[in-house]
Amino acid sequence: MSDDKNNSSSSHALVRAQDLHKSFNGKKILKGLSVDFAPRRTTVVLGPSGCGKSVMLKHLVGLLRPDSGKVYFDDTRIDTMPETKMTSIRRQFGFLFQMGALFDSLNVRMNIEFPLVESGFSDADQRQARVR
Repeated sequence: MSDDKNNSSSSHALVRAQDLHKSFNGKKILKGLSVDFAPRRTTVVLGPSGCGKSVMLKHLVGLLRPDSGKVYFDDTRIDTMPETKMTSIRRQFGFLFQMGALFDSLNVRMNIEFPLVESGFSDADQRQARVR
């Protein structure tokens, strides 16, 4: 656990990053970031463009792997977890990408259904029920 005073009301961090480092093309973006996120709390991440907010969040949901450091979800280390096992972790997060967009070649129903198909919902009736 970190010594993060902002989350001191919880003795257990649901999401935790320890000493994260990440560079792209030699440019250091994360330089030893350590942070805990308490369960059932709303946390706002603020900062200027380019300071690493999105890079940090992508590490927390396993979309990026750190150059060094560790990421935990509910005390399970996820930064070294195989991609095939990340789906169950990612389903517990809600996130919207900064430049999120619909597939313009699909209608709204098909756009909503797309991630269900990709994540293994093979039963068309179940997918339709979820889309509705």
